[in-house]
Amino acid sequence: MGLIRSGHKGLLAAAVKETIFPFSRRQRLAGDEHLFNSRLFRRDEVRIAGEVRERGGGKQKISVIDLSQSGFRMHCVFLIPKDRTIFLTMPGLEAMEARIAWHENDYYGCEFKRKLYPAVYEHIIKTNPALALRH
Repeated sequence: MGLIRSGHKGLLAAAVKETIFPFSRRQRLAGDEHLFNSRLFRRDEVRIAGEVRERGGGKQKISVIDLSQSGFRMHCVFLIPKDRTIFLTMPGLEAMEARIAWHENDYYGCEFKRKLYPAVYEHIIKTNPALALRH
């Protein structure tokens, strides 16, 4: 005989589900979005003119709209498919490899292949004081 009697398996499953998922999907979507859409790194709004290029391709002018240690969002009028590898160049910095994680219209979310070191991230924000829109 197991540890749980057959009539109580349903109750245990419900208790486990409630412990793991204490809110319904509707409650999660309606209320605490920040708990389910949190980021590991701080993200700052910026306006930095830059360039991206695909491997073996030409450079395209873009605008970096926000930046974190793990990635950035950019505005680009050229179509770049999702999951494509790109290289971002911003003034005074080497090209940084990234992947297109998503795109909607002319906006792209990109993930750096290697996270930015905190000092590099702060340097980018601080060396563009007129461009940073920090709150």
